[in-house]
Amino acid sequence: MTGLSLVLGFLVLALVAIGAFSIILGNRSPFSFRLKPLLTDNEVEFYGRLKEAMHDEAEVFPQVAMSAFLRPSIDLTGKDGFRARSAYSQKVVDFVICEKGTLRPVIVVELDDRTHNAEKDAARDKMLTSSGLCVVRYRSNARPSPHEIRAQITPLLREHGGTRSPLNSFLGNLRSTQIRRRLSKS
Repeated sequence: MTGLSLVLGFLVLALVAIGAFSIILGNRSPFSFRLKPLLTDNEVEFYGRLKEAMHDEAEVFPQVAMSAFLRPSIDLTGKDGFRARSAYSQKVVDFVICEKGTLRPVIVVELDDRTHNAEKDAARDKMLTSSGLCVVRYRSNARPSPHEIRAQITPLLREHGGTRSPLNSFLGNLRSTQIRRRLSKS
């Protein structure tokens, strides 16, 4: 029995190894995948209004990973580096507005629904504004027109479009907090 069990165990192991090897060589995945929508219906509708509002003034990108535009302000290694990256590496913002031409991120626009957590949102906003970005939040049930969005965002785009000094970053943080409070009351 022991010899037969050993042979069968070896045979199973060999088959598993051959299967794994064929997947690697054949560039096949043992999983199957299906597409999911990039945006919800509400986000698609808002994206259209945001694009119309920015027209030729800026570029708008939906569903951008924070790791695509953020990094720690100093080089960190080991546990500190891992902890800093884990603060943003798996997070995605709803929309990023970038300068036309340079595609430098300037404003993050979040569309908040009832699932948003104010405490977590404040922590994210703090992280984003510390990098010099401006954060604007809209309630998903509010439907500002493209004209209203343009009136709110264009001045911020002009204000935040230049090089950021520490004072400008502080003022941007303050301004983002004021905008968030004003928009939540509307």
